[in-house]
Amino acid sequence: MVTRVRFCAKCGRPVPNKASYCADCTADLTAGIQDRCDICGKSKHMSPLTYNTRIKKVYCKDCLNVFVAGLRSKEIPQREINKMLTKDFVPIT
Repeated sequence: MVTRVRFCAKCGRPVPNKASYCADCTADLTAGIQDRCDICGKSKHMSPLTYNTRIKKVYCKDCLNVFVAGLRSKEIPQREINKMLTKDFVPIT
């Protein structure tokens, strides 16, 4: 059986499962981030939040879905959207 090893997108260390960042880099990226969506103001208790590391914005689940729908309406291929979501977005816990 062949097991693929995934690496942190920031530091290159091996990460568990399908995580994009190791625990240290995730903590570093999310330090000082507010606990509300930048678009609609929902708190993390109302909806799961995600931080965009490229544009430094916090999205709730609904606003992220609207963002993805906008990308699809511009006819961006799904594989590019998936790559963007994996590389640029970090869940806030």
